[in-house]
Amino acid sequence: MIHPPMPPNHQLVYGVCRLNGKKDDTILAVVRNQKVEWYKDIYIAYRVDLSSGRFEKIQTKGIECLNDYWGAE
Repeated sequence: MIHPPMPPNHQLVYGVCRLNGKKDDTILAVVRNQKVEWYKDIYIAYRVDLSSGRFEKIQTKGIECLNDYWGAE
C-alpha cells in the first residue's frame, strides 16, 4: 500500500492502535507527532481486511495509537 502524503510532523503508526478503547491490530493511522503516551490527533486511518488483504479508509473518531517512544526520553 502506498500511503497518502503525510503533512510535516506526522508519522505512520500500525499494530498499536485502539478503537473506542479496544485494541485493534488491523488499524494503520497517520498521526501528528506529540510528546504524549497515546496519539489522539489522527490525520487519516485505514483498516486492513484480513480476508481480502485490502485496506479500507475508516473514520478517525475513537482511534488512539500508542507512542512507542513514550518515556524513552
